[in-house]
Amino acid sequence: GFGPVSRASLLGIPLPLCSCSVIPVAVELRRQGAGRGATAAFMVSTPETGVDSISSSVAVLHPLLVIFRPLAAMATAVATGLAIERFAPADPETGSSAVDCCDHDASDQVDGQSRGLLGGLRYAFDDLLGEIAPYLVPALLITAALGVFLEPSALSEFGVTPWLQRLVVLLAGIPVYVCATSATPVAAAMILAGISPGAALVFLLAGPATNLVTISAVRQNLGGKAAMWYILVVATLSYAFGTLLDYIWTTPDFRASPAAQLHGHQDLSVVHWAASVFLGALMLWHIGRKLRRRMTQAR
Repeated sequence: GFGPVSRASLLGIPLPLCSCSVIPVAVELRRQGAGRGATAAFMVSTPETGVDSISSSVAVLHPLLVIFRPLAAMATAVATGLAIERFAPADPETGSSAVDCCDHDASDQVDGQSRGLLGGLRYAFDDLLGEIAPYLVPALLITAALGVFLEPSALSEFGVTPWLQRLVVLLAGIPVYVCATSATPVAAAMILAGISPGAALVFLLAGPATNLVTISAVRQNLGGKAAMWYILVVATLSYAFGTLLDYIWTTPDFRASPAAQLHGHQDLSVVHWAASVFLGALMLWHIGRKLRRRMTQAR
């Protein structure tokens, strides 16, 4: 119903969780009895905004965008949850509240998590990462390719109209992995490069809420039809709110404020590189293990 779905949406807005870290939290909410619509709403609103992304938005975005972003996230999350409850009934294999996103049984994971720090590390680096690695790697590769070959200024230089800019950003943002905080300076750079603020809002909404990892988690926990409605509602409302923002953005006063921090995170330290190498090697190891398991089963 509207009450639980709206409360789940409101709960997710301030939480500083990214698109991947929201998955185990949402799965646990589902296991504890949260409805399908409330779970989906939480998965939409939580990665789209948070206290960290809101604070960074204040630094680099116009106040209109700062206000528009959480309101649009709330409305999109509520609409997604209600649509899934209404049009995507539970599949037989995903109807239980104890559905889990990993290959192991829920009872095994609960037992593993109850062993304190070691159980938490096992769940994070073995169970959870092993499940999302096949989807996270393609998402990161697509994100990197778009960052290299698609410059934001290219759309405005070729005279692409705002409605087409919003569509291009939407199609590019659906499969890629980006968190709300890292998306904020990218959106500011888009506006400074000449892209419409509505297209930047589409990126801020659709980018964090939809990617290959999240879509897979929704499909496994709520069903294939729910995943379809998840993508459809998020994409439609992201584009609609972007259109509304471009309509409101009618005077020259509405411009993103430049900030010195826009490119402050490009200098990576040795710790960043070491963590990236470790995470990459671990994901490739999980993918290789899954491939060996499937080849063994095929024999």
